[in-house]
Amino acid sequence: MITDMVCVSDKDKLNRSTARRESAFIKKADALAAKGLYDEAVQLIEQVIALSPSKAAYYVRLADIYCAQRKLDKAVKSVKRAIDLEPEDLSLHETLLQLYMELSRFEEAIREAKSILKTHPRNLFVREVLTGALLHCGRLDAALRAVNELIALDPTDPSHYFKRAVILQQKGDLSRAMQEFSRVLLMDPDFDLAEAAREAIGALDGFQLRQIATLASEDATFYAKLIRDPELAVAERGFVLSVAGLLTLKQIDFQNIPDSDLNLQRYYH
Repeated sequence: MITDMVCVSDKDKLNRSTARRESAFIKKADALAAKGLYDEAVQLIEQVIALSPSKAAYYVRLADIYCAQRKLDKAVKSVKRAIDLEPEDLSLHETLLQLYMELSRFEEAIREAKSILKTHPRNLFVREVLTGALLHCGRLDAALRAVNELIALDPTDPSHYFKRAVILQQKGDLSRAMQEFSRVLLMDPDFDLAEAAREAIGALDGFQLRQIATLASEDATFYAKLIRDPELAVAERGFVLSVAGLLTLKQIDFQNIPDSDLNLQRYYH
């Protein structure tokens, strides 16, 4: 019995000694990393991992240093090792997801995001990343479904509607894209993306106005309708202009249109 107590006591002492060494190495590694001495910091963290290879936190610390060095592939490997040790830790999966996006490994990001959403379906961050990854891959229909699901969960964030507008614009659905960009401005005209929304609306209008001008110079019937009722004429041809775009349309002399006359920025502020 006494022998057992001595053994336990010795084991406790060893554990405390190891813990102190690990703590000292971590503090020194942090200090080195703060000075930009990343390689030296990595060596210390690797020594800590050798002492306690089953602690996920040490692999995360190693990944942080690799990120500071912009060695993102190595950071991915470290985070994956941490996930192997603690597969239920959501923050680790989110970190891996961010790294995939930074590395433009979009297909892997999509797979990881979908995996996370199976157990955390209301995770807005993951849904945002999934939408972006799908958009980067050109999977526009899937990206639109993803952003619609995001909006259903969080209908008050203007950035979600901005994303939907971008997707719709890329799909060629200018009418709905214009509506979504306009919605962003209505929701919050001072929002970070509001200026980008104004510019997008102006660009959509400018692109269409140049098409309208070209069509008017080539199609006498369209030109005549344009003079009589410009709103009806462009609507019949499938053009979708904003209020400011329609105002500009009515002011254009289609017999003499220098490109400078199609600068719409003054109408969007």
